[in-house]
Amino acid sequence: MHLHPFGYPILSTHRRLLQHAWQQDRALFGYCFLYTLAAAFYPFLAVLVPRYLLAELTRPEGARIQALLVILVVFFSLSSVLGFVQHIIRGHCKYRFTLLRLNYAGELCHKLMTIDYRYMEDAHFFDQYNQSFQAVQNNDNGIEGNYNKMFEAPSQIITILILVLLIGSQSPILLLGLLLHLFISFLVQQQSLRYAFTRREEIGHQYRRQNYYANTSSDFSYGKDIRLYHLADRILAHFSTAIQGYTQIIRQIENRKLLFSLASLCTLLLSDTLTYGILSLQVWQQQITIADYSMYISAILNLTSIATLFLTSLASLVQDGQYIHDFFRLSDASLTAARGNHPAFRSGTLRVEFRDVSFRYPGTDRDVIRHLNLTIEPGERLAIVGINGAGKSTLVKLMIGLFDPTEGQILINGVPTTDFSREALQEMFSVVFQDIHVMAFSLRENVTCQTGASNDQRVLAALQAAGLGEKLASLPKGLDQVMLKIIDPEGTEFSGGESQKLAIARALYKDGRMVIMDEPTSALDALAEKDIYQRFDQLIQHKTAVYISHRLSSTQFCDKIALFNEQGLAEYGTHKELMALHGEYYHMFTVQGRYYQKGSVSHEYLEQD
Repeated sequence: MHLHPFGYPILSTHRRLLQHAWQQDRALFGYCFLYTLAAAFYPFLAVLVPRYLLAELTRPEGARIQALLVILVVFFSLSSVLGFVQHIIRGHCKYRFTLLRLNYAGELCHKLMTIDYRYMEDAHFFDQYNQSFQAVQNNDNGIEGNYNKMFEAPSQIITILILVLLIGSQSPILLLGLLLHLFISFLVQQQSLRYAFTRREEIGHQYRRQNYYANTSSDFSYGKDIRLYHLADRILAHFSTAIQGYTQIIRQIENRKLLFSLASLCTLLLSDTLTYGILSLQVWQQQITIADYSMYISAILNLTSIATLFLTSLASLVQDGQYIHDFFRLSDASLTAARGNHPAFRSGTLRVEFRDVSFRYPGTDRDVIRHLNLTIEPGERLAIVGINGAGKSTLVKLMIGLFDPTEGQILINGVPTTDFSREALQEMFSVVFQDIHVMAFSLRENVTCQTGASNDQRVLAALQAAGLGEKLASLPKGLDQVMLKIIDPEGTEFSGGESQKLAIARALYKDGRMVIMDEPTSALDALAEKDIYQRFDQLIQHKTAVYISHRLSSTQFCDKIALFNEQGLAEYGTHKELMALHGEYYHMFTVQGRYYQKGSVSHEYLEQD
């Protein structure tokens, strides 16, 4: 176990940042060299010019106008040139540092989209790594902030060393007092930031809470519910509670910082007393002139200012480095379980077998599924019905590899799901989930889920089969129409039913070996649902299909029906067999029957998942 004085490997963390910069943009190092030359010597103009001006003005025989003009011209010329060089280089490098940060942000996005899905439903995971996400989210802190600080550091170090030599040569005691103050100030900054880091998970949790309520209030998809059900007061109350929790932590951090800063105040008073006392005494004893006095005062003020800025940046660099280290730890972490490399089945359809499967969600102690044994034969249509919380949607997540069973096995054509890679396993399934997510892409990309070449004939056929033919004809840009208005103000917003049809078109286009529909038609009326199911069933031909639905339409044409309750799989068989049992399915069917017996629409609600 390695012990690090700053709580993490500071040198290797920042060496990794520099290696990344070297690989991505080597010109930055040349710009840094030029910037250092200009910025390191720029402060000395403010130290030396007053000294020479005062020396000239206090000449016993009187000041020489020509000499004063030369001093002023040289000062303004050098300051203009050096200041201009700094400004140009700094501005030119700023966007380069932003690009470096965005490279890391892209890596983070890729990581979050490829890690095992179970982490996406783990609040502790996001509490733990929330601050590492902050490492790539703004220009002033985290990765980009530390690049900027490292860019400035060489010039600051050179300036500080020269000023230390200048002041130390005049009075070592004065220098020691000044360095003591700067050292104590650095320790105060470091301890304050270290304490803030120990509270990072609490800050992350409270930040996620307030961010959720802030996003909810500005997300127009919630707008109707907020107004109709008067949710504004409730959202604001939760938002206020989250803000109070967040500010309470920040207040505690600031109080600790204030307590630490008392020590820095004492050393500041000592340093100032030594500075003005020693230099004033030397003037009185005629050891230095008034011109020298002004130079040393200016040098001390510059040293204090630059060293304070450097040490503050150093403390911030050390602190942000902890978050960057967490970011690298997340980036390097193996958050995908080891799996096999069995290829996906790309022809025929699938046989799925649950063999004594039990499952509980991470961080919980209750089995959602207990010792399930169920086989879905090739080409079979299985309807899954049951009450809320019975684990119907969880079955889907297990089948497609979003989660692995806690106990038991799931076999695809006799091969355990863990023998497939995630990609190979999920390639075999076309799934339509209950929660539909339309992306701010073109309609074509929403169907194909790819940015490369696509088969527009297949896209059109999928949209037509899903019942979106007329909608497509009404769109001004056809398949190129951008969805949603969040990016394109001329984007199209689909209704809930249209969005579900789009998700069905996406599944049809994918053409997986097995089809799963997890209540995808809940926003459609019964007639539209019946039409979709009939056309969908014809299109999938002989593929194995699972329909999770709360309406009878999904049970009418299925080969088998599986009814789940809180104890697990309660009833299994054909519609006729289950009706003959006079059990839960019979009760659900007969109770719901009165809603459609008299109407032409023979589809109503079973119990909703």
